[in-house]
Amino acid sequence: MRKNLLKDLAIVAFLALANGPSACEATSQLSTNFAGTSIMEGDIWTITTGADGVSIEQLAIHMDSNTINIEVYSRPGEAHDQYEASYQKVFDEMVTGQGQGVATLLSPFASPIDIPPNSSHTFYTTGTNDPLSIYYTDGSSVLSTFASDPYIDVKEGYSVRFPFNVPRSPTQWNGKI
Repeated sequence: MRKNLLKDLAIVAFLALANGPSACEATSQLSTNFAGTSIMEGDIWTITTGADGVSIEQLAIHMDSNTINIEVYSRPGEAHDQYEASYQKVFDEMVTGQGQGVATLLSPFASPIDIPPNSSHTFYTTGTNDPLSIYYTDGSSVLSTFASDPYIDVKEGYSVRFPFNVPRSPTQWNGKI
């Protein structure tokens, strides 16, 4: 019986691979650069989708090797350093960073963030207390694309003090989606 079960599982796996993404849900991970040496409490940045919507379940950030409280906020629309009231907190947890040049994986969001096709969604990833711990890279123009894959473009935004204070722009968020 076990032999038949393994054979059936192998057939299902083969059919899923043979039929491509439509047979099973496609997953993708996009990494920005981790070259940032400048440091701030947080970053405001935008994802723009193409013809397909996406669901964001988890992020990894570029942070110093210390333990601080990290919060993630999100809102529909493009990055702006104002409109604090329009953001919804989607993550709040003590996190120990992996250090410069290394991704620090955050726990999954309680609910995925669904972004419809052909739209923009902004994220604010931040530490809530000193020391400054989030690395970023200097950018060239707010809302210009600096990382992309077939599903999303990641756009430049702002590095800011918590909460939503003293923006520095343009900057590139360092992380993985």
